[in-house]
Amino acid sequence: MSSRSGPARQTYDESRAGPLREAVDRVVLSWDGVDRTTTFGCPAYQVDGEQFAVVTNRGLVLTHLPSAVRTDLERRYGVASLRADPETADWVATPVGSEDFHGLLSYLRRSYRHALSM
Repeated sequence: MSSRSGPARQTYDESRAGPLREAVDRVVLSWDGVDRTTTFGCPAYQVDGEQFAVVTNRGLVLTHLPSAVRTDLERRYGVASLRADPETADWVATPVGSEDFHGLLSYLRRSYRHALSM
């Protein structure tokens, strides 16, 4: 299968995606209830056991965006839908590096808030 098939096919390389992971860490690890875990070998962030973001070599994956917010994100950034497995909803993969991470902060916070409400 192609590496484009989903997060299970993506790899994480600290030398490549470490700056993005560091930027995400600096922001979200100060939010209430956030823990960093690993999903498919990639740094992942969860609140109260609900995952809301994953850092991959390709960018930032947001796992809990409401549909209206997701539509707005799709208009502003090039995004790809990912499905971790048949049981999960589509995730949104946003190709972003640490240099343009700040533009996604509001979306990251919305994914966090939506996961927190689950």
